[in-house]
Amino acid sequence: MHPYKLETPFVEWYTRYENGQRIRKDVTREGRVFIAGDAFHTHSPKAGQSRHERPPIGLRLGAAPNRSRADRSRPQAIASAPSTDEGEPDGVSLKEFTAFVIKMGHWASGTAVHYKESIVVAAEATINLVAPGLPLGKRFESHQVVLMADARPWHLGDRLESDGKWRIILFAGGVRDLTQRQKLDEVEAYLDSTFSLRDRRSDILWPQKGAFGSRDYLKIFSDDESWFSGHGEFFAGFMMPVVA
Repeated sequence: MHPYKLETPFVEWYTRYENGQRIRKDVTREGRVFIAGDAFHTHSPKAGQSRHERPPIGLRLGAAPNRSRADRSRPQAIASAPSTDEGEPDGVSLKEFTAFVIKMGHWASGTAVHYKESIVVAAEATINLVAPGLPLGKRFESHQVVLMADARPWHLGDRLESDGKWRIILFAGGVRDLTQRQKLDEVEAYLDSTFSLRDRRSDILWPQKGAFGSRDYLKIFSDDESWFSGHGEFFAGFMMPVVA
């Protein structure tokens, strides 16, 4: 960075990574390409994207058919081209293909893990699940919501900062309904009484934060239509009934 410098009042965490860099003049030889292990790549190993495996890619090519046989549904869906006409007998409808890609995306991203009953995961048989789409032991799946403060669409998962804290998410439903609002008030009163000894903040659904005690307007969301990103169908995504 010389001759420049950066100044910051506080450094949360830092690291340093050194890696040898060599520039290739070309990526082909006689019109052919052969990749073996870490022979050539353009990704930074600091970002966890580098090809650091030493075995040649030929070994992986041999393992690929076995992996495909283990999941019969995937090669069948991929091999069938999306249909442009509902009358095409050999094609897969765009709706089915999109649903398949979304379903397999959970496995590709590592978010489809389902932890069994343990000391931290209760048995589903002992609990009446109000939201069947939110099974115990699985990741809290993110869906689009609308932030009430500015009407912007957000994925709720993007609003949950990864800081190690536990969070309570209240599915309030249609709070214009007096009965539903009463239920929300009861939950709020219970949470306020539970955390009052350890937390100086009052009004748990509208807390004060920061050195100046400003009110937090950024934690109330609506399952509603957004201006440009459609409807997130938050409650429907968890298969949860909602009082309008």
